[in-house]
Amino acid sequence: MGLAGVRRLLELERVDVVAGLTFANVLVALLGKIGATDVPFIGSVAGPSTIAGSQCKTNLFITSWQSDAPAEAMGKYLTDRKVARVAVAAPNFLGAKDKVAGFKRYYRGELVEELYTPMNQLDFSSELVQLSAGRPDGVFTFYPGGRE
Repeated sequence: MGLAGVRRLLELERVDVVAGLTFANVLVALLGKIGATDVPFIGSVAGPSTIAGSQCKTNLFITSWQSDAPAEAMGKYLTDRKVARVAVAAPNFLGAKDKVAGFKRYYRGELVEELYTPMNQLDFSSELVQLSAGRPDGVFTFYPGGRE
């Protein structure tokens, strides 16, 4: 959907700017198309860490933040507070995995569980039981809003 939509905007509608890129996995899938044009692309939420380095595009601008930065801060905060055991839960997609990687980069305690759920999952009762079974001192989660 993302690639077809961008292709339509660039080739048929001949837009001057593409804005509103929200999900990291969609943005990463578009990097080839973004790099093949000089049209500016503005990401309103998606900021995967991969585009801050070798995959950086001169016509791509992110107006929010790099995905892993807030989670890095939380990892450091929990480490500084000496929270010894933490479980992690997030949906199974690039943006969430980027958040978890940032958290793990600075958290120095024991990670008792790292749980990834399907993007469309609405019932988390079994995951909550699984997380509590590890008796963590805290749970780090990232679940973005819906796509509708």
